[in-house]
Amino acid sequence: DGRPLNLRRGPGLTYPVLGSAPNGLLLSVSGRSEDGAWLRVEVPEWEKGVWVYAALTAVAGDLAVVPNVGE
Repeated sequence: DGRPLNLRRGPGLTYPVLGSAPNGLLLSVSGRSEDGAWLRVEVPEWEKGVWVYAALTAVAGDLAVVPNVGE
């Protein structure tokens, strides 16, 4: 819908928002939650990655090859 995407500390709405990514920004996915609802993406400012809600993203590639990871 054009709004920025929240970048969260962990995979869920209870985790704090650390920042946001503008619509159209390309991010590298490095992990996903067990249920696949959240994706861990790489952002230089946060070494351990940040989490985004998968339903609000467009993914290029096969998420089946992305490992399930914890927070």
